[in-house]
Amino acid sequence: MIPTLMVLVAVPILIGFGIWQLQRAQWKEALLADLAANAQLPVADLGTGPIPDGYQFRRITLTIICRPGKPDARVGQNLEGEVGYSQFLPCLAGNQPILVNAGWAIRPDGWNGALAGWPTTPVTGTIIETADGNPPYTLVLAQAAPGLVPSAPPSTDSIRNTHLSYAVQWFGFATILAAIYALYVRRWRREGGAKLASDGGQG
Repeated sequence: MIPTLMVLVAVPILIGFGIWQLQRAQWKEALLADLAANAQLPVADLGTGPIPDGYQFRRITLTIICRPGKPDARVGQNLEGEVGYSQFLPCLAGNQPILVNAGWAIRPDGWNGALAGWPTTPVTGTIIETADGNPPYTLVLAQAAPGLVPSAPPSTDSIRNTHLSYAVQWFGFATILAAIYALYVRRWRREGGAKLASDGGQG
């Protein structure tokens, strides 16, 4: 009785997870299509900001203020695909905090940070959402800061849509559980029939 109840509860839950992942896959496909479309739009001049919603992967021109300081060096690539370190600085676009990928260097200490007064003119780059959401946006500069070379621009190819494979896994779990239960019932019936036959023979 208990195994039956467990299967009756578990199988619909597993199927529900699979359906949810299918819905997520459709959402991710639509998102990737929107990002690819944004990447083809002309450069948007946003002045001092703010950055509107829905601008991810769009090229923009923005007036920013960055304080000199030690950059946050993170593993990244340049336009040639060489692996090194992209240099990030916290900046402001008007009153809006923004993280700026100022460029790439071969070493993590290959740049000392923004020069005094840099940048003196609006900068152009591609806007993406910051991975941890703090601040909300990162600007990958098309023209690197002095002493750096441009980092590789963001690409939708780096965003994987794994929801379909997750859906297959959940449906697979449901199928396996149902198959195991079917074998269990078959064995239970066979053993029960054999017991009845044995009891009848003893009588």
